[in-house]
Amino acid sequence: MEKCNSLQDNSDVTIKGLIKARNKRNAVIVCVGTSRTEGAGNGPEKGKAGKFAKGETANGPKACSEAKGVKMIKINNLTKIYKLGKKKMAELKTNNPEKIAVNGLSLETKEGEIFGLLGPNGAGKTTTLRCVATLLKPTDGEVSVCGFDSVKQGEEVRENICFLTNEIKLDPNFTADYMFKFFGRLHGMSEEAIEKRQHELFSEFGINDFKDKKIEELSTGMKQKAAIAVSLVHDPKVVIFDEPTSGLDIITARVVTDYLKKLKEAGKTVIISTHIMSEAEKLCDRIAVVINGQKACEGTLSEILEKTGADDLEEAFFRLYKQYNPEN
Repeated sequence: MEKCNSLQDNSDVTIKGLIKARNKRNAVIVCVGTSRTEGAGNGPEKGKAGKFAKGETANGPKACSEAKGVKMIKINNLTKIYKLGKKKMAELKTNNPEKIAVNGLSLETKEGEIFGLLGPNGAGKTTTLRCVATLLKPTDGEVSVCGFDSVKQGEEVRENICFLTNEIKLDPNFTADYMFKFFGRLHGMSEEAIEKRQHELFSEFGINDFKDKKIEELSTGMKQKAAIAVSLVHDPKVVIFDEPTSGLDIITARVVTDYLKKLKEAGKTVIISTHIMSEAEKLCDRIAVVINGQKACEGTLSEILEKTGADDLEEAFFRLYKQYNPEN
């Protein structure tokens, strides 16, 4: 097994192909999928614009099409162990210097489906998605996207995905228009392609009237919609969203979930994590319930209800949770 990584400092984040932006945390939200970093130091005017058609990165769509016929995301016996510092051990009230965040997790996603990771906080959902997105290296096991190994072929993986988490925000000092163009250029897109893609996504999410405002001046919902638009600038084949509707009002949340359905209809593979039962029921084609870093159950909603003997997903979840946590 690989040496465990610190839970306090995720220093094993794979940053090859990611820019070192003004705020390193901000770079992650939209730079996953970006392999061109030349001239990206201070803004879009210094980045090189390539001659790629709408939605193309330097090599992404081609790479994914060459992998046609394979499972879009394949996770085999994934294990991730963090090394705890003294402060974290005290916080968790444990004497164990290691924390198993994900424990032998295996699952697959298909083209043109929305796959949900459902579980309580701390279940390992975010860690799993970060391993898929090449931001974390597995302690053990394998992860592949479009047939590419997330560790050995991280650049190819990043060219074909976007990864969005509500824990990592767009830089508050720039406008949505600036950020979108900046990352479009990082993806090697032509100015024409960026303009077309921006018109499409900003119109979809109602951002046009706010595109020249700084991110810090936007409402919570508009910030999230801007972040989603920027993350999708290169029209990736695989879309990975970690709790995409968390903290949003019901109207904004509906806009987001409706667009996820459109991505599915367009043949994209969408994988989301959530702890909102109703969202998973209505949105996901298949669901994996993750508890204590392990896959407790997987299948369609009807399959999960049949396996657990429950009438709805919430009841099914609690039955599985009690099974894995009998003391509770």
